[in-house]
Amino acid sequence: MAKGVKPFLKIWMVLWCCGLAGCAYKSLGSPSPQPVTLTWDAADAGPNGSKPIRYNVYAVPGAGPIPTEPSKSCGAMPVAKGRPLNSEPITATTYITSVAEGLWTFAVEAVSSDGCRSALSSPITVTVPIPGDSSTGARLEP
Repeated sequence: MAKGVKPFLKIWMVLWCCGLAGCAYKSLGSPSPQPVTLTWDAADAGPNGSKPIRYNVYAVPGAGPIPTEPSKSCGAMPVAKGRPLNSEPITATTYITSVAEGLWTFAVEAVSSDGCRSALSSPITVTVPIPGDSSTGARLEP
């Protein structure tokens, strides 16, 4: 991880099954998106020590890994390859998205004010429940 970046590797995740969130389930056999709330600890500084810090959130179906590539402008560290879930870097340390039920892997990266990106946080892999599942959710700590 880049110098000056507090390891914000703890990602807290709460999953709500569709029945608890009041969603309607599509009975035609197509996957119904399930809400997922991701929360993480704020970084003290961006990848190059700058502030303010923003974040990108990544997800892939299955057990991962989230693809990476060498940074093109901010050191030799690997950064996420592909598009984040959010359209622009966010300042909040919580992000809500919807994914189909099944196994998913999530991770977060810090983005400094000049656009430098950190290495990804430790990924967390969870099973998103199907609608009507009796579980009340999960709180996970990598």
